[in-house]
Amino acid sequence: MRVNATNLSTTQSTLPVIARGIPIRAGTPHVPDVRIPRIDFSKDYIILWVPGTNDHLIPTKFSESIRQMFGDSADLVLCDYAATWHLQGSIANGDSTLMQTLEYIRKNKKKSTKIMLAGLSQGSIVISDIMANPLYSKLISRASLVGHPGVASHHFDNDTVVQEFNNPFDFTTFDWNGDHEKIIQSVDMFLGGDILAGVSLLKVGFQNPMQMLWMAAVSLHRIPLLHLPALFDKDPHDHTEYLDDAASWLYRGK
Repeated sequence: MRVNATNLSTTQSTLPVIARGIPIRAGTPHVPDVRIPRIDFSKDYIILWVPGTNDHLIPTKFSESIRQMFGDSADLVLCDYAATWHLQGSIANGDSTLMQTLEYIRKNKKKSTKIMLAGLSQGSIVISDIMANPLYSKLISRASLVGHPGVASHHFDNDTVVQEFNNPFDFTTFDWNGDHEKIIQSVDMFLGGDILAGVSLLKVGFQNPMQMLWMAAVSLHRIPLLHLPALFDKDPHDHTEYLDDAASWLYRGK
């Protein structure tokens, strides 16, 4: 099975594909020159991986799991997009890229071919946006959301097609009550140097005291002057150990 995990620049083509439907998020660009990954349409399964922030690779662990389970019957493809900390624009770019890639697949795949999606963190937000749109969700057999942020607009409890795989200690995946779009906007503005946006984020924290306390508990040890012991030796947003389960869901539905 060919796994497009590296050298993306050599495995993409620019195709004039325009997605159907309306954007999931206001301002989602529908440009005709989105870079669509090369796909092997002879395979029985097409699996698109949508990466997380600042990442442009398919995790080795996930590639290995898919290869072991699907053998040579699947084409695992990186669906790359901006994937930056400029979250609003990056997620919108991811939405548009995935929609247009799915439209391209729909037009070219065999009738029997099954399409599956998997993604991490910001990539899982992109997938959840698309799965909330019936124009595209009907094309998908199964989807795995790994490290799915709580501020995502769409979540899928007890869903027969979409499953979330979250580290229970990862505060990123907690349900931060409030207007999720505004929270994402505030994160964007704060990372851009807007102090007032930081005040808005503090308000969200005070409205979710248990989540805020846990975030502090697992993060304050990173401040050298405090000399606090670490509750965890690794980043709670590291979801490597969940990638096998995410692949298994695509393969077995469990």
